[in-house]
Amino acid sequence: MRERYDELSQYGYQVVVIAPHKGTFVQEFLNQFGDYPFPFYGDLEKQAYREVGAKSMSKSKLLMKSLKGLVNGKISNVIPNNKGQKDVVMKSMKSEDVSIQGATLVFNEQGETIHMHLDSSPEDHISVNQLFEIIEQPKS
Repeated sequence: MRERYDELSQYGYQVVVIAPHKGTFVQEFLNQFGDYPFPFYGDLEKQAYREVGAKSMSKSKLLMKSLKGLVNGKISNVIPNNKGQKDVVMKSMKSEDVSIQGATLVFNEQGETIHMHLDSSPEDHISVNQLFEIIEQPKS
């Protein structure tokens, strides 16, 4: 999304990231993973996640899925090579809620939801291409 943000903004859309972490942890992430052209907000109480109905995956199922993905080569680079980035990821895995799955919502100018995708698992994120297909649809 970061790489295609300029293209997205040409459609008149904005991106806001809400992370299920405290603001200081979000800042640690941004310090290590670089600048983003859109804002990140922390939602430690996970209120936004609850309100949209985001799903959580049990920690044991998440761990088994991750191990299986690593073994069969479907998941790679889960742990970055860069030390600072690796430290942030490891801290997240140990102290943050990594079981909560993401969501992508698209709103119209009136604030009405025109599309919602609730991730069911870590690999179930909506792709940037799918997002563009949604926003390129004629508005009715």
